[in-house]
Amino acid sequence: MLTTLATRSYFIPILPTMFTIGEVNLNRESCTMMVLALLMLIAAWRMIFQREGISNVSSFSIYYLIASGIGIGLITGFTGIGGGFLIVPLMIFISGMSMQEATYASMILIALNTLPSFAIDLLSGKSIHYPLFVTLALFSILGSFGGIFIARFIQQQRLKQLFGMMIAFLAFYIFINEL
Repeated sequence: MLTTLATRSYFIPILPTMFTIGEVNLNRESCTMMVLALLMLIAAWRMIFQREGISNVSSFSIYYLIASGIGIGLITGFTGIGGGFLIVPLMIFISGMSMQEATYASMILIALNTLPSFAIDLLSGKSIHYPLFVTLALFSILGSFGGIFIARFIQQQRLKQLFGMMIAFLAFYIFINEL
C-alpha cells in the first residue's frame, strides 16, 4: 500500500505527459496501458503454460516477498489497476496455493492496493462517472458469485489456464485499443 501511495503521489506527477519514441508520439496514459498489457501477457503466459507452483513459501526469503510486494505496489500505483493479474499468479507460483485459495486471498490485497490510488485520484479532483461505477460494481459482485459457483466444477489447472487466457485476451485488446 505504501509503495502504491508513493508511486501515485510522487512518481506519476513527475512523468512527462507526452513521450516520443522514434517518430511516434504517445501520451502518458497510452504508455501506462501498454506497460499494463505487457505485464498482463507475461502473467498470462505463466498461468497458461507453467504447470506447477513452488510448493513452499518458506523456501523464499522475506526479502524476496517484500521485493515482490514493492514491485506489485509500483505497478499498481503506475497503472491504477489492483494487481490481481499479478497477485494471483504470485500466490500460486510462490506458495503453491490453489487457484481458488489465491483468488480469495488476493481479493483483500487488491482492495488494499487500490484504495490508495482511488483516494489520491479523488483528492486530486479527478471525476468519477458514478452511474458507470455503480453499474460495474453491481455486475462485478454478481459475476463474482457466478464465478465462485462455476469454479467448483472446473479442475484447478484448467481454471488457471482459463484465467490466463482471459488475461491474454484483455492484454491484446488493450494493445489494439492503444495503438
